Amino acid sequence: MKIKNIFLSTLVAVSLFGVKPAWAQYYNGTEEDVRQIIVDKEVRALDMGEWYDNLDATVVTFGSGSLVDFQITIKNTGNTELRNVEVKDILPSYMEYVYGPGEYDASTRTASWNIEQINAGENKSFNLRARVSEDNLVNGVSQLCNEARGKSEDGSYDDDSACFYVNGEDAPMVPDTGSSQLLVGSAILASLGGAAWVLRKIGRGGF
Repeated sequence: MKIKNIFLSTLVAVSLFGVKPAWAQYYNGTEEDVRQIIVDKEVRALDMGEWYDNLDATVVTFGSGSLVDFQITIKNTGNTELRNVEVKDILPSYMEYVYGPGEYDASTRTASWNIEQINAGENKSFNLRARVSEDNLVNGVSQLCNEARGKSEDGSYDDDSACFYVNGEDAPMVPDTGSSQLLVGSAILASLGGAAWVLRKIGRGGF
């Protein structure tokens, strides 16, 4: 009964005197501006239709000279527009730039471009292609990661990487004539091995 009386008194005060209840003093009907940027970096081989956050070595391993595609998506997940978004894509070592948006600085291995405006809830995607270097690639399978960064003029910032594997070890060369030369080589090695065995036996008095 007491709670009911308090509620009725509040309603009377609002209607007669224009008094705002306490809970109404903290909401003015407008939504606070939220600025947020998300960078999503993905990778794929040229013959793949689907993009991947990362590529495991069991899925594909790139060799020397292979082309690798990247997609950089800049997302405005806030409720207000983002302006002058500076995007940078930094190539890992052993990768050569082929093409992409904006300009590429070979000294820093960085592609950079500017997005004038991204509206709230809007996504903008860009593609970049690079090649696995044919020079000075480390032998064996190793992981490389390509990083992208995005920053708007108000300071909103995010980054993301896409990782993949390369194999720098050259495959063994097979002669053009194939099996015939391999058979001849095997016969010669067998003959040499047999002669060495006979000499060892003679030297040890085995005959």
